[in-house]
Amino acid sequence: MKKIAICVLLLFLTVTAGIFAEHPDGIGIGPDFRYGVTGGWGPVLSLKLPVVPVYWGIGLGIDRNWFGISVSGDYYFIDKTLVPQINLGWYLGVGGYVGMWIWQDHYYPVWANNNGSDMSLTLGARLPIGLSWQPLDFLEVFVEVAPSLGLWLIPVRFPAWDVNFDLGLRFWI
Repeated sequence: MKKIAICVLLLFLTVTAGIFAEHPDGIGIGPDFRYGVTGGWGPVLSLKLPVVPVYWGIGLGIDRNWFGISVSGDYYFIDKTLVPQINLGWYLGVGGYVGMWIWQDHYYPVWANNNGSDMSLTLGARLPIGLSWQPLDFLEVFVEVAPSLGLWLIPVRFPAWDVNFDLGLRFWI
């Protein structure tokens, strides 16, 4: 029985070894441009630190009548090479986000449904899936779609959903 358990464990480790860590080691940092179905567009700072297996996004949502800031963190549980000849890969992950929105002049977009509040706070989960191309060892170009589901904490409302579309660069140091 022990031999079977050891063989199953070794087989599992062998099969899953190729699933992880196709992105470079080190620090990854760069600009990202995000469009959210309910949150509009805005710039994002994409950040990956070597000691934490999380890809961070610190973003701004900017419009004439509102301003938002968000932080997202994603863990890629699948990170594989798709076309090795051109160093094209794909990833699938799970993550979370927190966001805060402030409205001016009592302008409230239809999607806000914030009952007259000038501020909202959201918290939720994301499911990022994307393509990653590394034309050079230190440069990554990525495109990502990340549906999300969460909760508005101010004012309280469920569900808070969105779909983010990202196009960005990461420079690996």
